[in-house]
Amino acid sequence: MALAIEAATSQPSESAPVNAAPVDGFPNVPTDLREAEAEFVFQVGKALRRKVLKRFAGGEAYWELPHVKDRSFVVAVEAFHDEGSLFHSVSFLTSYLFGLDSRATRDTDGRLVVTSVPRSVHEWNGKTIPSGFFNQPGAQHIAAVLFSNGGTAAQFTRIGTQRGLGDAQTAVIRFGTCADHDQDADIPAQFGYLVGDLDAPNEDFAQALHLIHNPHAVRPLPRRALPGVTEHWLDPQTGLVTSAAPGFSPFTSLTSIFTGRGAERIAREFLENWFSVGW
Repeated sequence: MALAIEAATSQPSESAPVNAAPVDGFPNVPTDLREAEAEFVFQVGKALRRKVLKRFAGGEAYWELPHVKDRSFVVAVEAFHDEGSLFHSVSFLTSYLFGLDSRATRDTDGRLVVTSVPRSVHEWNGKTIPSGFFNQPGAQHIAAVLFSNGGTAAQFTRIGTQRGLGDAQTAVIRFGTCADHDQDADIPAQFGYLVGDLDAPNEDFAQALHLIHNPHAVRPLPRRALPGVTEHWLDPQTGLVTSAAPGFSPFTSLTSIFTGRGAERIAREFLENWFSVGW
């Protein structure tokens, strides 16, 4: 499958305060999650709209360029607008892209029932942007959005440690939330592991990637075009955003590095304490 990928990042706003500060000793966790989530959608949405509106010297849009026009055009985006921007998961982005909020209730048997509620706008810092990016003019030329909140130095550190690189007196742990594959689960599962343990998940760079398919794309990207990534699409039968995760799929995580004598013991104690308290 031939495709073209253009990268985009969200950037800091000069008029907005930084929303991140240490929370309970964790750096880069936003102090006001609701406000930070609104900023995340606003800033990432702005980065995506710039790609739709961009015109080159000859007046061409991205999808009209000679090396792109016969391919599915994908925009890869990552959030770097403030210190806590990588904390946010894909769920807020899918809400913006499809213009839908998911609502979860329980039936009389206790089974999970999910419905979609249309959303018209997103608000942040006194400003609004329309929701439903995939429904907006020009967006039909974008086959999918590829999102990641990983791929930074922490992931390189973990993968290197997993492969036996690094100092013997260094221990690396990862902890956070991930997909719960129970069909009746309405909150993420929590996870934590010492990188390199035999029972730890085997991490690759696809693990942090989420591919969100555009239902209106003029050149759609087939499912499973990018092996190993988590995919999201709008089910035409149910009207729900549906996801498929290949096994372990983290939503958000933090990485801690311990060095010196007893590093592994201290790291394991940290994990035990974290599991007893959680988020």
